[in-house]
Amino acid sequence: MSCSVSPLSELSIVSQLGPGVELESSLSSSIAGHEFKALSSTQEVLYGTAGVSQLRNVRIEDLLVATPGTPDLTAARTDLHNRVILLTGAAGSIGSELARQIASFGPARLVLLDQAESDLYFLHLELISAHPGLDLVPVICDVTNQSRLAQVHAEHRPDYVIHAAAYKHVPLMEANVLEAVRNNVLGTLHVAAAAVRYGATKVLLLSSDKAIRPSSVMGATKRVAERIIFGLPNLHRSGTDFRAVRLGNVLGSKGSVIPLFQRQLAAGGPITITHPQAQRYFTTLPAAAQLVLQAGSLAETAGSIAMLDMGEPVRIVDLAEKLIRFSGKVPGRDIEIVFTGLRPGEKLGEDQMSAVEPTVATSTEKIRVSRTPESAEPDHLVQMLSRLFASLDAGNRESVLSTLCDLVPECVSPLRECHRPRIAASNGKAADAWAAMVESGEARWRERRRGMQRMAEPQPLTLLNRREREVCRRKTPRLGGRRRTDVGALLATGTSSDQSPHPASGCELQDAR
Repeated sequence: MSCSVSPLSELSIVSQLGPGVELESSLSSSIAGHEFKALSSTQEVLYGTAGVSQLRNVRIEDLLVATPGTPDLTAARTDLHNRVILLTGAAGSIGSELARQIASFGPARLVLLDQAESDLYFLHLELISAHPGLDLVPVICDVTNQSRLAQVHAEHRPDYVIHAAAYKHVPLMEANVLEAVRNNVLGTLHVAAAAVRYGATKVLLLSSDKAIRPSSVMGATKRVAERIIFGLPNLHRSGTDFRAVRLGNVLGSKGSVIPLFQRQLAAGGPITITHPQAQRYFTTLPAAAQLVLQAGSLAETAGSIAMLDMGEPVRIVDLAEKLIRFSGKVPGRDIEIVFTGLRPGEKLGEDQMSAVEPTVATSTEKIRVSRTPESAEPDHLVQMLSRLFASLDAGNRESVLSTLCDLVPECVSPLRECHRPRIAASNGKAADAWAAMVESGEARWRERRRGMQRMAEPQPLTLLNRREREVCRRKTPRLGGRRRTDVGALLATGTSSDQSPHPASGCELQDAR
């Protein structure tokens, strides 16, 4: 990059000629009081998103993220072209960028699945305009809705499922533990089971670097999601190719610090930061989506967790200071920076690898494969997942947290402090039913139904004569009139929800097997 100051106005113009080192040195040389603008990059001109001489506001990624090399997406194009792709979480930040790039590869059909109605609507309009000949199907669906997922898979029969739907905000998930587990863990199980049941050839899970030695509920749920797709052997009997990609923080996403800093800056400050030494790995949305699709197409990542090279970690306070300078102000003088302390579940820095997870190189420089050992036997994993889901159905937050720690023994403080030794294993009906569901996953659905334990037949309904309060002896009671089904008798027959053999969440266990 190069930087020049116009003598006629207080405007610094930045040309997109290289990495941000020169611009950083320009900022360090105290060009204060000047607003920064950037000329369009070569990529923006080639893609037609900006003109050659068009100025725009300088984005924080122009400075903090080195110019990424263009990845080789030949294998990804082959992987996606003329195939039916199901993308969950399509309306999110990374999901929508994945949708844009997948659409450019010419899939036979792209199914955009999300529960965010408005965001999905606008994404659909955008893609229709950019790719008028593409078969795009927007689907409103919650990934925890098992029957709806089955309908979507049965109708569209996806070849390739990319599972990006997840709750990702760390402090918010600390306050909403049950929903974090329901969406990130149970939702992943339902997506994986539906993919196997309806013959998908590949499933790609978008995980997080927070799954490495997790200190938060969000990180632990992503690690359990990884264990589900790799640790449940019944999911693999169909030959479905399961793989995962761990992402770091994505600049410009809705949950990143940049939108928050921009709002605080527009309000005149202060900018709030958790800790002076807090640092994270960052990448841009386009670069992250390209690496995800590339990792999903490499032969070396089949059945494994792909780790993306996110470069060097960046201090959050450096982000804030440079964003302030971009606006033509001076940190500490014009805009104050306030340190508020780490929030629940947060660490000072994230890990890209762990001592218990050795990594090996692939044919692509920025992608490595994690050789993560599965610490539990499949039966033990099924037992712990059954306990987790039974606790979830019961609304027992403490039991859910403790079971999360059991499922992720490498978790660290503060999550580790939630662990409570379990005295006795649960043998209730709910846990047994969840165990039956988790164990299911064979490729052939008809065989699963033949071997399934049938639900107990309900007892005959007792019909009462309302006028005489006597039991009706008619073999075919009359409809309407004074004889009708007695609700109290219905509840007395043993068909109430507390005696049902399936969990209270309403998941159809037969369909899950």
